[in-house]
Amino acid sequence: MKATHPDPIRVALFGMDARSLKTFELYLAGPCHGAAVVVVEDEAEIDLLDADFPTAGELLQSRWTAAPGRPIVLLSLQPLAIANTTYLAKPVNAEALMNTLNGLRPAPQTASPADTAPAPKTTATSEKHSGLVDEATPQGDAAVQTPSPPRPRRHPIESNEGGFTALLGVTGDIDFDDPKQIIAARFDPNLYFLSYAHEAFKRASEYGQAMQLHSAWKPVLIFPGSRQVWLDADDKQTRVFAG
Repeated sequence: MKATHPDPIRVALFGMDARSLKTFELYLAGPCHGAAVVVVEDEAEIDLLDADFPTAGELLQSRWTAAPGRPIVLLSLQPLAIANTTYLAKPVNAEALMNTLNGLRPAPQTASPADTAPAPKTTATSEKHSGLVDEATPQGDAAVQTPSPPRPRRHPIESNEGGFTALLGVTGDIDFDDPKQIIAARFDPNLYFLSYAHEAFKRASEYGQAMQLHSAWKPVLIFPGSRQVWLDADDKQTRVFAG
């Protein structure tokens, strides 16, 4: 999208499907008055990552590997405290978004007389992150490791039953007439789609505005005023959702 600001902040988006990408571009051009613009990842100054996306951990690792010095903003319904990232609550507010981006934007580099001499070569070290969690600083001397080549980016999963089943969670066949087997039907909702949907509805109700929920499956529209949830899915996809 063409930038309308004389010097817009260049951002790259991750963890969003094609519809979300387009919506975010329009949001930057509208409420944000073109002060930021979406570009390809190689030209970006800041990365924006939807931390509620099922593979957000892998995407975050890939961004640390591909651009270790670039600021990363995590968009999430739940508060996050992850090293080398900045948390921004959803639904995104234009003023909060631009304040965050302006604060993280790298300062322009200007040449000075002291910079005429070539700088000595330095060896960069990178931290290893196991996932979308904060890590303690290792004690003692760390062994030098050869960085592995970055893995190819994964595209968002749209209308994929297998991908959504992994997010929703499944269990084996249960005989509900057998009291000993009923306990096997329990699960932790915080690990699956149910908690994600509940948190989204809670946020939408608190802000009093409609919200579009994105995951590895179809987008879900939440209307807190009428207490309605809309889902555009065919019979086959609905069966996957309903189990």
